[in-house]
Amino acid sequence: MSKFKQLNASEMLEILNKHWATRSDMQKISGKCMEYARNDFNELRKKIKSEGFELPSNLVPMEKVVEYYHINISYLKKISRINTN
Repeated sequence: MSKFKQLNASEMLEILNKHWATRSDMQKISGKCMEYARNDFNELRKKIKSEGFELPSNLVPMEKVVEYYHINISYLKKISRINTN
């Protein structure tokens, strides 16, 4: 049994509604353990910095996290509305 809670659509959208993501946010979004989420975070930071951008320490743009994990926000919004009705 996994010790990580799977997020529902509303919970996922709540996290995605932030401008910046932390390692912890990436862990929650991905459902991975902290070590794997940290690897994803570091890989994403490295990719963004290689494109010539500077980043605040320990943060990455949420927009890039959405792209990295191929998250379909439209689908999450649709499911979230269905579950609240």
